Amino acid sequence: VHGEQPPHLGVMDDHDMAFKVARAEDGVPDLTKIPDIDNAGISLNLKTRFQRDEIYTCCGTILVACNPFKRLNCFEADDVMRYKGKRFGGEPPHIFATAEATFDNIRQGEGNQSVVISGESGSGKTETTKLILQYLTAVTSNPVWIEQQIMEANIVLEAFGNARTLRNNNSSRFGKFTQVAFSPECNIVGCMIEDYLLEKSRISFQAEGERNYHVFYQVVAGGRAVADDKARFLLEPAKAYRYLSQSSCVAIEGIDDVLMLADLRRAMTVLDMSGEMQQHIFSLVSAVLLLGNLEFEDLDGESVDFTSSDVAVLHKVCQLLRTDQARLQKALSFRQIVVRGSASDIPLKIGDARANRDSAAQTIYERLFKTLIAHINSKTVPPEGMRKFIGVLDIFGFENFKVNSFEQLCINYTNEKLHRYFNHFCFALEQEEYQREGIVCEHFMWSDNQECLELIDKPKLCVLSFLDEAAALKTSTDEDFIAKVNKALPDVSPKYFVVPTDRARVKTHFGIKHYAGLVYYQCDGFIAKNRNTQMALLNEALQTSSIPFVDALGRFVEARPETATTNSSRSTQSHGQLFKEQLNSLHATLSATTPWYVRCIKTN
Repeated sequence: VHGEQPPHLGVMDDHDMAFKVARAEDGVPDLTKIPDIDNAGISLNLKTRFQRDEIYTCCGTILVACNPFKRLNCFEADDVMRYKGKRFGGEPPHIFATAEATFDNIRQGEGNQSVVISGESGSGKTETTKLILQYLTAVTSNPVWIEQQIMEANIVLEAFGNARTLRNNNSSRFGKFTQVAFSPECNIVGCMIEDYLLEKSRISFQAEGERNYHVFYQVVAGGRAVADDKARFLLEPAKAYRYLSQSSCVAIEGIDDVLMLADLRRAMTVLDMSGEMQQHIFSLVSAVLLLGNLEFEDLDGESVDFTSSDVAVLHKVCQLLRTDQARLQKALSFRQIVVRGSASDIPLKIGDARANRDSAAQTIYERLFKTLIAHINSKTVPPEGMRKFIGVLDIFGFENFKVNSFEQLCINYTNEKLHRYFNHFCFALEQEEYQREGIVCEHFMWSDNQECLELIDKPKLCVLSFLDEAAALKTSTDEDFIAKVNKALPDVSPKYFVVPTDRARVKTHFGIKHYAGLVYYQCDGFIAKNRNTQMALLNEALQTSSIPFVDALGRFVEARPETATTNSSRSTQSHGQLFKEQLNSLHATLSATTPWYVRCIKTN
């Protein structure tokens, strides 16, 4: 693989024999050198090295990175120079060695490269991504502003896309693929970021001990520390907001949100966000928090009214967004349906109004997040014709919680896709190469998860198809969906689809045997989360804003991937369909590159 050494598939030459005496208890730098590569041997080898603060270990060209949860002095300028220009394997395993290998392939004209970083939450994927970018900017001759913008973009993305979870104080709640573009002289000329599946549900709900996105606490704490900002953004203490007070966690030990806001402002300035634009962004952040404080009052079981406190909250929201209050009030208490080209506004019941309130807040925040990424890309876009790149994929790891919802299905679907891609590249293609060259080797067995993928995404008889069918029918319920999949899919994929044995759970759950383990999905809210609700009334309300930045959010249309194959517009596609398109586009991009793999491990 990569012109270096292929995965160990049962072939042992004289060079390998010389290392046969290597022992896992010695903590060797390359796992392929120990005689038995099994779980026990790998764990012992990694543990031995970890205890010596040697957090990196190779398995051929695959890098294993163990999160040390402390600062190590092995990422300094001297360390960059140690790996610069060195062949892969010539120095001890390090993320800089992998970064140098990708850059060397770019220099040698070996085509575009990609680094796929995987691991569970808290394993260090985001930090690993930043270290690769740090190395690439250090070993190339670039204008200072390009380096600054690439590195400062991470601060903005972490503020708006990261949050404290039970597993990690700075967990990325979205995936991203960063393409660093190079000139013919192999200097960095730009950078583009593609984002995947922001966890919108976190806006309105956080589990006990978790936090919402960092930027909310930064704006509240940092803004309230400055009298003008406190008044300008109408800020209250964090505990005054429903969207911040559901869990017991408002602050993170050792993190100063006031200082973090200062860092965020500096990063925004480097990325050419004017002071006025920053004010509009923070006004939107404050408005999203205020929306969560709306309670509504039931009128007759069929519609809602706004309490006096609701009216006061709504006035503040409109003051921040400079929108028409009557239009926004209508958008929050009615839904619009279109029949044969004629639109009708239907009043919402109190439960639906509260769900609609959360959807509105999530929609505004998601559009803000995507607008920020679009702005960053507009400032770092490479010149026309500069197509050489190194891509770095920092994607969410496999998830299996006490309650797994639509987000976990999409996340685990992504990991199934990447797992198959890894197996195909590292094993299937290598075996084919051995056979073509006449090399006799022991046939290596690996887990082929194609059937599991088809259970999720193969047209007509799969989870996503049944979910789309349910979402298309306004009268369908989550119970209807679960009844259909639990009846039809056991016959389609008896190996991977699991119907709960508990009678009570049969009506609310279904299970999938993923490569990483069995996950039961709780279907409450599945249909609503999959529907691509257009919220026409919200769009109309936002378009009344006298602030162009806010008005643009009401007209927001997300671009489709170039590899999209359906004729449907994004407005008529479900979130599942849109996400599937994104994954197919990502797979096509990765398949056109030479991939390198970094497996991050959260140590215990």
